[in-house]
Amino acid sequence: MGSVLRRRVAAAARRVPPGGRPGRFTLIELLVVIAIIAILAAMLLPALSKAREKARTISCLNNQKQSSLGLLMYCDDNRERYPQGDAVAWGDGGWPSGLHGGYVDRIWRYVNSQAVFLCPTDETRNNLTHGNGEGHTFGSDYLEGTYPDQPFSYAYNYDLYSRTNSALKYPSQTCLVAESSERPYVYRVIVSANAFLDPDHVRMAGGCRHSNGQNIGFLDGHAMWVRREQLRPIYTY
Repeated sequence: MGSVLRRRVAAAARRVPPGGRPGRFTLIELLVVIAIIAILAAMLLPALSKAREKARTISCLNNQKQSSLGLLMYCDDNRERYPQGDAVAWGDGGWPSGLHGGYVDRIWRYVNSQAVFLCPTDETRNNLTHGNGEGHTFGSDYLEGTYPDQPFSYAYNYDLYSRTNSALKYPSQTCLVAESSERPYVYRVIVSANAFLDPDHVRMAGGCRHSNGQNIGFLDGHAMWVRREQLRPIYTY
């Protein structure tokens, strides 16, 4: 009898840790832990999401900076003249044997990176494909993919074509490259009567991917994030 009792006491001692509590969570304890985890996740996930978008915005800003510098170097090497960047320059009606590639192929030697032309927040990247779907023939020798499905996120201010730096009065306020959708260029036709970027136009609105704003590269080489309602005062030439 004594040996049986001793065995039972020993078995019970093995099941109970030194603190005297059973080594298992009760259902209520598990539910409390789950609730705490859920609360912490609800608090942290929005902050993590904002942090990720901030990182994407910075990456996009660097893209605009590199593109702007590439265009300025092209300009320096070509008697202060900026490249052509309209539909014809992208290959409209002449792809693939005629002129194509827009400003991208002109500045590739200075940039040499496909990632520079892709905004990490842009899910459509349709600046070429949308136009091709409407009958244009936009293409590049250097962008990702193959014609007619080449992803592209940005737009060049082609009103600068044939202009010289010395003739431009407001370089720090003049758009060189912008974010947009549906077309790889910006120009006077899609801006307001005062020749400023039009935040209400579908192409410019589609480019406001970062907290209701977009990154713009300027003629003096700097790039910055601009809130959508602040687009209008920016010169396009």
